[in-house]
Amino acid sequence: MGLIVIGDLVLRPLSRGDEEFIVVMRNRPEVYENSLYDPPFYDFAMKAFFEESVHRRMDFIIEMRLDRAGWIYLEEVDYRHQRAGFGIALLPSYEGRGIAYAASKLFFDYVFHHLPIHKVHAQLLADSQRALKLYRKLGFVEEGRFSRELYKGGRWRDVLRLALFKDAWLSTGR
Repeated sequence: MGLIVIGDLVLRPLSRGDEEFIVVMRNRPEVYENSLYDPPFYDFAMKAFFEESVHRRMDFIIEMRLDRAGWIYLEEVDYRHQRAGFGIALLPSYEGRGIAYAASKLFFDYVFHHLPIHKVHAQLLADSQRALKLYRKLGFVEEGRFSRELYKGGRWRDVLRLALFKDAWLSTGR
């Protein structure tokens, strides 16, 4: 798959040379404090990460005017059951400008029109208001709440599982 482009926004497949960018993104305090994963993410783990990307992931770099702005992906891709997990992260200088929504919209237009994916799920900390606002705007619906699921930052945190369905996405014309 090649580039996905609309105006100044480009989604391009992850490639060699993006290793350092992904490590930086995954290890940013703003990312790991609001994610289900704990740091650090090691640069030497990138080989395994790239190998997994070929089979069970679909990773794209978000670019604005040719500058790397973030990362958007499907993980745990299961074509048999037509489902996958979703994630997105932006550099701080690109947050709050509608880029996450625009990139996600472009991404899901591609996913639901060109891939055998029926359902995309996301799991997030229940108090991650910015992420929850984005997911709801995209049409994700809550499937469940896992109370006191993770211990982060010295306290127990609830986790939400949200889902976006292909038929709902296509019927809304987002």
